[in-house]
Amino acid sequence: MLPTKIPIGCAYLVIGSPGSNLTHRVRDWIDAQASTLCMPLLEDPIRIEHIRALHSDTRSGTHTHTLVWIPSANRLHASVANALLKFLEEPPPNISTILSAPTTDVLDTIRSRCHHIYLNQAKQTAGMPSPLHSDYGDSEPPLIAFETLQQYSLIDRFSQSEIMAKNKKYCEYQLLSWLDSLVKRNQFSPIMNLIVEKIKKIQYNCNIKLQLDELMLAIH
Repeated sequence: MLPTKIPIGCAYLVIGSPGSNLTHRVRDWIDAQASTLCMPLLEDPIRIEHIRALHSDTRSGTHTHTLVWIPSANRLHASVANALLKFLEEPPPNISTILSAPTTDVLDTIRSRCHHIYLNQAKQTAGMPSPLHSDYGDSEPPLIAFETLQQYSLIDRFSQSEIMAKNKKYCEYQLLSWLDSLVKRNQFSPIMNLIVEKIKKIQYNCNIKLQLDELMLAIH
């Protein structure tokens, strides 16, 4: 859930699950902030010179609370992310930063300096298909509901781990889908934290199958 008010000096990383209408929801969140200005960095790709210009333009701060918005944070090159670190760690007066990404594949140097927000799937009009359906072709593995997974035997859950481990993109979308389902219950579950942990770990050179098996063992 997006906080009602964005505090001055904070940095947020907003990650949208499939079908979350990420860009529109972040834009609406920014527009809802009273007495603020928005400074979006819409260049694609964002280069080091753009970050240097941002430093220069905001060095003395601003008279009005200003929100610097960087969409597609997952596409930041490592050198650009490094140039952005000081801005995130020591923001100029009256500056807050919002980074958004449709995936958890964001450099750890950026992730570690931001508050994380995970947007679940946007509400659907009755009778309309879920936007998740548009993210996969007929040849790709289907997304399995968390409730269905809970009914699987342990052997079947391990088989699901094996399928997911072979397709990193599918694995990430499936985990986000399960997290989305749990968030909609409006009730905290320790499994939510475990799923978030696994989403982070699969971004690195780890044994994905082992990580998923650990998750499957924890599901009841």
